[in-house]
Amino acid sequence: MVWLDEDGGKIHASVKRTFMSRFMNLLEERISYQIRYFGVGLNKVYFKTTQHEYVVNLNQRTDVHILLKRMINLSSILLSN
Repeated sequence: MVWLDEDGGKIHASVKRTFMSRFMNLLEERISYQIRYFGVGLNKVYFKTTQHEYVVNLNQRTDVHILLKRMINLSSILLSN
């Protein structure tokens, strides 16, 4: 998956198959979240979803909370790679 920050920056986010069921119904498109306790690694995969140098890795400690106010204005962001 690809995440956007409030400035329109994109980063690849990854979930190992072991934790897929935990996050599958938790994360939705066009919703702003506060996400804590995740890993960060180098984006060294052959097929890159973004040009960002790093990748976010969700794990068993990752904590996700929906933000009441949308933090990103999606209409002003170009969603192509």
